[in-house]
Amino acid sequence: MTESFSSCSENRKRSLYLRKINLELLETLVVTMLWIKDYVEKHDIPIPNSESLAMLLKRASALIEELSNSPTDKLSEPCTHP
Repeated sequence: MTESFSSCSENRKRSLYLRKINLELLETLVVTMLWIKDYVEKHDIPIPNSESLAMLLKRASALIEELSNSPTDKLSEPCTHP
């Protein structure tokens, strides 16, 4: 039984770590894409698939919002096993 609780605890820690990494990566993606957008507009450089990039930026921003606002309570709850 101790093994299952230990495993559960490790899974929670890993989930919280992965959530943090995902947020950092998404935030870096958004900042980089906004910089590129400003740069190409300033220098009048056409971007192929600009609609796809705009959609990616919108989705990344939405994921940041969702991850930032979703409670971590469930990840912090004690493990229970039947």
